[in-house]
Amino acid sequence: MLLTIIAFLIAIFILVVVHEYGHYKMALLCGVKVERFSVGFGPVLWRWKPKNSDTEYVLSALPLGGYVKMADEREGEVAPVDLPRAFNRQSLKKKAAIVAAGPICNLVLAVAIYSVVAWVGQTEVQAVIATPPSQSLVEKAGFLAKDKIIGVMTEEQVAAQKLNPNSTDYKAVQSFSDFAWILTQSGLDKKDVYLLVERPNQPSPIVLELPLSSLQYEEMGKAFLYEIGLVGPYFEPVIAQVIPNGTAHAAGLEVGDKVIKIGELEINDTASLMRWVKEQNTAEAEKKVEIWTVLRQNKPEEIAVQVKTELVDGQRVGKIGVAFEMNAATVLVKAGFIDGISGAFIRTYEMSVLMLRTIGRMLIGEASIKNLSGPISIAEYAGKTASYGLVSYLIFLGVVSVSLGVLNLLPLPVLDGGHLMYYLWEGITKRPVSEQVNIWLQKLGLVIVLMMMVVGVYNDITRHL
Repeated sequence: MLLTIIAFLIAIFILVVVHEYGHYKMALLCGVKVERFSVGFGPVLWRWKPKNSDTEYVLSALPLGGYVKMADEREGEVAPVDLPRAFNRQSLKKKAAIVAAGPICNLVLAVAIYSVVAWVGQTEVQAVIATPPSQSLVEKAGFLAKDKIIGVMTEEQVAAQKLNPNSTDYKAVQSFSDFAWILTQSGLDKKDVYLLVERPNQPSPIVLELPLSSLQYEEMGKAFLYEIGLVGPYFEPVIAQVIPNGTAHAAGLEVGDKVIKIGELEINDTASLMRWVKEQNTAEAEKKVEIWTVLRQNKPEEIAVQVKTELVDGQRVGKIGVAFEMNAATVLVKAGFIDGISGAFIRTYEMSVLMLRTIGRMLIGEASIKNLSGPISIAEYAGKTASYGLVSYLIFLGVVSVSLGVLNLLPLPVLDGGHLMYYLWEGITKRPVSEQVNIWLQKLGLVIVLMMMVVGVYNDITRHL
């Protein structure tokens, strides 16, 4: 819990400082007087004003945001000597530049973070898939456990591949997370995906089509991937922990046992084993004794095991009381200086477009509002990624920085994008938005933003109930 709180506060501090620094620096470059630079809202906890500086730097009690206060006749009296430096007296170009600089800095931060991650490199799980559930889209498309996804292709490249099996004309898939990202994008676009697959005991790769164009699924992310049958990477079903007083402990299962059969059912991987256990959720299943065949020190052993049912999140599921090894094959994903920067730009652009498309689909009812997350989920991800290491935490910062940049550019009156919308209107019509219309739009924008926050928090709470 402490790590989660600290990681969350550090993330918020960095993202807010970068965002507000963009407004602050551009204001100074445009000759505007900045009176206060605040991280947080509400009561001031700490303040500092350097000698010969117009700006007071403060840290406030409520950390979820910040602001840059500039000299502005609409917000208070401005000394005659400072009137040329008042924000409201600047040209439209300067005002637009100052407003846009905040979210742009968040996007630049994301590019910088993804560049550093690419240069340092990250050990990631290879794109070797687990057994897809029966009748799932992935299973119907012909995918099997241990299939390794090595590339994604266009229809033209597929045709060329049939003519030349040794062709390397495809986009390489570097890791399982890379593969999941490709499917998420294609699922949102409802585009079929052609995948180049290496299969054990086959001399050359094969091409399989995943028909995502027919999907009617509204929620992107892990739920979407699981729904189509991508349950995770391939793990060998080797027991890492036996919980005392559990049915596995009572049966005599041991750490290091590799499960290869349950009765006559062959077990290919951890995912298929866990799915089988979970599905044993009836009183009749509890009464059964199944013979598990395990490899213990490379020798087969037969052990009688009973499954116990438990209530989890309101649903009854089967349990045996073991944890499995996280033994997936890994690969070091690393890029050179130029490739790292270009890849970071591409990743930031793709994430921005994906976010805008998701928001657009939510507005027209083609995507679920469950895609919205609130501060509880963000804090949870901050803690989890921090526990995994610095690189994972940096990736999390990059994702949230892109989100902050894109959301602030939306044309909602209380956001930076709303102010840019005002300036665009003024530039076209040669007259500013009237005070009455401005007040009405600000109220409307505030209601929309508050509704989004309420939905995000509600989604957070329902995910944790």
